[in-house]
Amino acid sequence: MDNRIKIRPELRELLRRPFGQLIRGDSPSAAEIRLHLQGGQKLISVGDATTENLLKVGITPSIQIIDLKERRRGRHRIITGLSGKRRIIKNPSGFVTFEAVSAIRELIHSDEPIVLQVDGEEDLLALPSVALSPIRGAVIYGQPDEGMVAVRVDRETKLRAEKLLTESGLPEYLLKY
Repeated sequence: MDNRIKIRPELRELLRRPFGQLIRGDSPSAAEIRLHLQGGQKLISVGDATTENLLKVGITPSIQIIDLKERRRGRHRIITGLSGKRRIIKNPSGFVTFEAVSAIRELIHSDEPIVLQVDGEEDLLALPSVALSPIRGAVIYGQPDEGMVAVRVDRETKLRAEKLLTESGLPEYLLKY
C-alpha cells in the first residue's frame, strides 16, 4: 500500500483558487494579517515566504511548515526568527503523505511553536492543515504572485478540506484526533 495520495490535476486546479481571504502584496502589516485571523487559537503557516513574512511582523505561527524553497527552487537566504523545535518529514511534489498528515495531527496539540521542515514540497499541506486545525484556528499559505491566503477555520472549511482529501484517497482515520 502506498502511504501517500496524489492530488489529481482537476483538484490541483481547484486549489489554485484561494481557499480563504486573499491578503494582497509581498509584505502585509501585522494589523492587516491579524484582521483576517480574528484571534485564531492556533495558527499554521505553510510556505517559506509566508512564514518569513509572519515572523517579520512579530506573528509566530504554532506550526511553521517550510521546505527551504521558494517556487520549487532553493532559497537564497535563511528564514530568520524560526521558533521552536524542528521536525523533518518527507512529502514529494504533487502528493500528500500519510507521514505529513500524521505529523500535523500530532503537532496541532503542541503548546510550543514547532517548525515542520519538509523534504520535498510543502504546498499541498495547507489542505490537511485546514482539515486538522481546531475550529477558530487559522491557516495562512502563499498565493504565488498575489500574496497570502488566510483561512479562518470553521466547520465548513474543515469539512471541505476533509472531503477534498478523502476523495483523493486519504483514509478518514488520518483526519481523526
